[in-house]
Amino acid sequence: MSFVVVTATVQSPLNRLVGFTRRLSGGDFEARATTSPTDAPEVVQLAAAMNVSAEALSLFEQSLMELATVDALTGLPNRTGFVQAASALFEEARVAGEPVTVGVVGIRAFTAINASLGFDVGDRVLQVVGQRVQGALDEDAVVARLSGDSFVVAQRVREEGGDLLALALRLHHVLAAPLVVAPTVLRVRTYIGVSEFPSDGDSSDLLIRRAELASRRARDGAQRGARFDLERDQPDREHLQLLGELHGALERSELEVHYQPKVALPSGDLSGAEALVRWRLNGEYVSPARFIPIAEQAGMIPDVTRAVLSAVVQQLADWRRAGLDVHTSVNISVLDLADEEFIPLVAGLLELWNVPPELLELEITETALQREAGAAQVAAERLSAMGIALSVDDFGVGFAPLTYLTAFPLRAIKLDRSFVSDLATSERSRTVVAATIVMAHGLGLEVVAEGVETHDVAAILRGFGCDHAQGYGFAHPGPAAELARYATEPTPSAWRPPGGAPT
Repeated sequence: MSFVVVTATVQSPLNRLVGFTRRLSGGDFEARATTSPTDAPEVVQLAAAMNVSAEALSLFEQSLMELATVDALTGLPNRTGFVQAASALFEEARVAGEPVTVGVVGIRAFTAINASLGFDVGDRVLQVVGQRVQGALDEDAVVARLSGDSFVVAQRVREEGGDLLALALRLHHVLAAPLVVAPTVLRVRTYIGVSEFPSDGDSSDLLIRRAELASRRARDGAQRGARFDLERDQPDREHLQLLGELHGALERSELEVHYQPKVALPSGDLSGAEALVRWRLNGEYVSPARFIPIAEQAGMIPDVTRAVLSAVVQQLADWRRAGLDVHTSVNISVLDLADEEFIPLVAGLLELWNVPPELLELEITETALQREAGAAQVAAERLSAMGIALSVDDFGVGFAPLTYLTAFPLRAIKLDRSFVSDLATSERSRTVVAATIVMAHGLGLEVVAEGVETHDVAAILRGFGCDHAQGYGFAHPGPAAELARYATEPTPSAWRPPGGAPT
């Protein structure tokens, strides 16, 4: 009889503990081992120890869930967390027959904050922006940080006929107030693209992508906000794929910079270089004529500009350490000049790498110069005061009033290749180019001819008094090491004028 009693008093609690461990191993970390008043002290102690382990596993699981769905810097949901929360919001709105606005918010020229004030300040800016966005929306709205300086929001539109862009204007107003990040007071400028559930899509991923396309259009057009437009914002499948690849290349710093020599025509000596962006995808270079328009359409040109500028300033520093000072020009967008954070970015890069501003030149197209003349002129004057040279690229194709040449503090104009390529065969082109060079010199400007591919054209330009030239007739663009070779070795004889440089 005593054997049966002992077996019962041991077997019953063991069965309970075995059942508990099975639940635990099955992933039920909320399970707990239970005891009874008749259990032996050893069984109670064992159950207590197992419950401590279960509690630790439960906390560990919660931590993993938070890491998977929460942005560590801001405490907001990340993209995964947004998708989960927004899905529930969409379902509630569907039942109520209400649309939902999805907005992607970006901070203009955020990289300038990191470059000039440091990453600690940049991190604090992101935290405050996240808090302000969250505080500006309805209680049941979803706010998340996508990546970098990008946030995403989802809010139900409860008013019939509500304007999607009303959300953009509200956030712009809230974020325009001065932001105090001791000891600095900043003003951040934002742009937002919006899409609508269910008219623009019924999944979080699709609505985010479409809001991102609209936000890039807002950024590219210097607008506060833009609504997704299928006809304007939806590129074809190939463009979408290339756009995604380009976005990844920017994040991974995979864009390359090649340098094309500029040659002083009177002497044939190297007088500088132009930085040209190159992108290698799957082992082959993608033509800039292919990916630059896609980047422009998606509003990514400022990102490309910043990547190139950063690489060029670092390269100028490397050349200086090697004893070379190479005056280098970089193409920029008019949106860069119109962006109040662009100049601090440039100044921060030059200071960071200890590069004299006189070594950097910024080129902007003639047509672009006319789009934002007022803001661009102010920025150009500030850049010129810093010692940075500015020049007009593709001169002659934009038909800008000549007053632009006197209103902007320019160093040079670059004759468009369309005027240069047929100099040897077109009397009209020769007349136009000769007159342009005389006019530019009269205004104190240097003239650079691009697209020079033959010695005959180079000779004609020399005869007209053109100052500099670049093109395949002198050298193709190449890596930085190739340009350094031109700077350190004897100048190629093909660059020099017949009979040598004038004395």
